[in-house]
Amino acid sequence: MKFTRKKPKTILGLLFRYFFVGGTAAIVDIVFFMWFVHVWNIDYRVAAFLSFSLGTFINFLLCYYWLFKKNKLSFWRLGGRHYSSSCGGVLTNEIVLIFLMDGMGCTDFFLAKIIATGSAFIVNFMLINFFAFNDKILLLRKKVVG
Repeated sequence: MKFTRKKPKTILGLLFRYFFVGGTAAIVDIVFFMWFVHVWNIDYRVAAFLSFSLGTFINFLLCYYWLFKKNKLSFWRLGGRHYSSSCGGVLTNEIVLIFLMDGMGCTDFFLAKIIATGSAFIVNFMLINFFAFNDKILLLRKKVVG
């Protein structure tokens, strides 16, 4: 598969590509979550944060190199905006996971993590698309400041 930095023309095209980007990041997230919980015996709440952070790193790299068009911001500034945007996803992930495990009494870590990750998918997509990789926010700031 050839990587291109041209942004899809429609929101559905973007969502379709993000499905693969987010899916890859979700696999990283879920695999590391299960590894942290079952191999390292880390509390599931901490494991969820750590694994989501690793998934976010993969998500950013794929978004930067394949999903979104070349941006005027630097790699590092985009990374900061991407991680800021992902705070909404990590909060959604944690809240849903804690609700399922503690509130609903779910005992299946894998099932709870799948549901929590799915819940965070749309939140992440919206925040990353409309904030992290949005050139219009950069231009608006220049108009207000300069």
